[in-house]
Amino acid sequence: MPPWALAGLAALLAGGCGGGGSASNLCPGLSTAGAGGAFTVTGTVEYEDRPLDTDGFTGASAYLPVREAAVQAVRCSDGAVLKEGKTDGTGAFSLSASNAGTAGIYVRVLTRALSALYDVTVTDQTSSPVAVYAVRSVGFDERSAPVVTLTATAAAGIAPPFNILDQALTAIEFVDAAVPLVAGQLAALRMVWEADTTSTTAYFPTSTTIYVLDQPSAPPGLTDTDGYDDPVIRHEVGHYLVDQLSKDDSPGGAHAAGEEDQDARLAWSEGWGNFFAGAAGGSPNYVDTYDPNPPGGMTSALYFSLEDLTPGYESVAGSTAELAVAAALWDGLDGATGPADTDGDPADLTPFQLITAIERLAGGPSPVDFARFWNTMRADTATFLAGDLTGFRNAAALLGIDLQEDAGTDDTAGGATALAGGFPRTADANLAWDVTKASSDTDYYTTDLTGGTTYTIFTSDLGDGADTYLEVRDAADATALKSNDNWDGTFYSAVCGALGAPACPPNDVATLASQLTFDPDVDGSGTGTYLIRVTRSPNAPPSAGLFGGYHLEIQ
Repeated sequence: MPPWALAGLAALLAGGCGGGGSASNLCPGLSTAGAGGAFTVTGTVEYEDRPLDTDGFTGASAYLPVREAAVQAVRCSDGAVLKEGKTDGTGAFSLSASNAGTAGIYVRVLTRALSALYDVTVTDQTSSPVAVYAVRSVGFDERSAPVVTLTATAAAGIAPPFNILDQALTAIEFVDAAVPLVAGQLAALRMVWEADTTSTTAYFPTSTTIYVLDQPSAPPGLTDTDGYDDPVIRHEVGHYLVDQLSKDDSPGGAHAAGEEDQDARLAWSEGWGNFFAGAAGGSPNYVDTYDPNPPGGMTSALYFSLEDLTPGYESVAGSTAELAVAAALWDGLDGATGPADTDGDPADLTPFQLITAIERLAGGPSPVDFARFWNTMRADTATFLAGDLTGFRNAAALLGIDLQEDAGTDDTAGGATALAGGFPRTADANLAWDVTKASSDTDYYTTDLTGGTTYTIFTSDLGDGADTYLEVRDAADATALKSNDNWDGTFYSAVCGALGAPACPPNDVATLASQLTFDPDVDGSGTGTYLIRVTRSPNAPPSAGLFGGYHLEIQ
């Protein structure tokens, strides 16, 4: 059984499975005589990987199996596909067929993985129609019981598409292992990479397409290639899987790792992507190389650990910070049933629990943010026990995400919290609601105010995307006497951030805070006791959080 062990010839197949031509150009140098016959060709396929560590590429190469990819036996004389199968999990394949034409075939393996559960293809960008990548053998006489070994190399320019395909499969397999997929759940996924051409890495839901950046010829310091950035690829596949299995309300747009005032929807979406990249890869290390050829030849990289947000992001906090969201989800997964827990957080959930909660967001209300995910978790008492929820809530609190609902006694005027003593009078609270409430929390306070004095009452130090609405009410009948939504009077559209609409406000400590002045003689019924009511604004922009902490002050 003569073997053919070779690096592999690069090929682009227009329309996904091109062919045609004659033996002279399909299998140059092959000389066969007579008709072919029944044959079996076996072999293995691998691709050249570039391993990463926390500093970027290590400079080494590793050779990994091309898994679950389409493999074809092609007749040299006319390009006819005689048999198609796929590689197994080790990259091995076996094709048996009969060649009724002239002897001589070659084997090619495509950047396409197809099963009853998924259809993933990696193509170029500029061919018309788009072309699938392939690694192929030289031509050989199939009558000699051949064994073929193929390697997709970086030098041939076809290793990155095979790595992209493998990372997509890794991501899909993680979800399938947690909550088994069924046929028809996932639409076909196209992944686009072309050397020195693709200009972004992003998922586009309208076409279920992921573009993977490759710009090695950009000006120095701006070069960026993502074909080997495994966490980045899995991050984008995470967006695809949420689009297919769950719900994502993110408006997209620019975002940076250390931001804490992000749109709550975007922070949730990107935090999920960062978490999923680590969860599917089994590592907390998120690495994104961005300059493969800086001065000195060292590889630069964005790096952070989901376990403790080192280095440099340890203080990032809140559910409007994508890194805090990602770290909270990671803390939910690590522990006895998942990856190693080195920071001692109190959460210990399973992939089944987390993916189940993600999938239960589908068809639910908008906007989807961290608080909505939390509500989905605690509504699912069949999946999450009380201890599961307590551990996750406490782990999130360590990252500045406050999910603790109040005891409920201040939800009515009769249960209002008394604010007494000298001025300023203050309170710190959270607009999280308990499981008996449908969509909001209300906090009531009572305070004694003196006529002829003008008081300033305000909220500040907002957290987790809080948007407060502040009212002073009559203590006798709870009639609203004076109110304020946003302290500066700005109204934010319910469609802010959409195409053609104004930008949404930042979720910082002050923009969506409330403030009013109140003189009991002018605005109320004179000296006496008054109610102060704080709730989530009924005019909250879609970018605001569902929950959120605040500081209340009377001075």
